[in-house]
Amino acid sequence: MWRVLIVEDDPLMRAFFAASVQRSGQLDLVCCVGTVAEAKALLNDAEQLVDVLLTDLGLPDGSGLDLMRAIRAKGLKLAGIALSGYGQDNDIQQSREAGFAAHLVKPMSLPKLEEAIAKVVGDGIRIAGGGEEEDIG
Repeated sequence: MWRVLIVEDDPLMRAFFAASVQRSGQLDLVCCVGTVAEAKALLNDAEQLVDVLLTDLGLPDGSGLDLMRAIRAKGLKLAGIALSGYGQDNDIQQSREAGFAAHLVKPMSLPKLEEAIAKVVGDGIRIAGGGEEEDIG
C-alpha cells in the first residue's frame, strides 16, 4: 500500500483529493495538511514516511514547487503530483524541473486525477532513506 500526503489549503479540494485517494484502492491516506510548513513537519517525522505527494502549488505560506525542491534537495525520492490553476507549457516545465512526476490543472475530473495517481504509483517511485530521519527544511 502506497502512503500519500495531500497538501491543499482549500478544504473542499482537500476533501475531493482525499476521497479520490481512498477510492484508488492502491493508496493509504497518511494525512491532509494545508500549508508547506505542516507538510515539512510531517515529512520530517521519521514515523510518517510518504510515497506519494499530492500538492497544490499555490499555498498560503509558500509554493508546492519550493516544497518539492526542498524534498529533492534532501535526496528524498517520492512520487509527486502538482496541482495548479495554471497549465501553460511553462507551468508544466517548472513542475517537472522541481521534481514532480505529473502536473494537473484544477479543476480536474476524478478520472483525470485517478489516471495521474495510477501513473505515478505505476512508475514505482518510492521514498528514499530507509526510515532514517531526513530534515527537509
